[in-house]
Amino acid sequence: MSMVENLSGMLFMGQQSIDAQIASLHSYCGEIDKVIALVNTTVTGSAQQFDSKMLNQLQTTKADIEECIITLETAREQLMNAALWF
Repeated sequence: MSMVENLSGMLFMGQQSIDAQIASLHSYCGEIDKVIALVNTTVTGSAQQFDSKMLNQLQTTKADIEECIITLETAREQLMNAALWF
């Protein structure tokens, strides 16, 4: 197998790996949404500071994950562009 074929194969495998990670992160965001909804339902009317801190942390975590997804999508696009050279 030539060096170009090896590199092309590695780029394809990298793209697949990124796609799998993006899918996992989207799934994780969906689970966070479920937990946020559950917490909202459970603590409705609660004035506990812990409750609002928990919701804020969940929302921050979800925002961080969404930012990571954008970064991975950018990396995937760059890999696909690099693969066009081969």
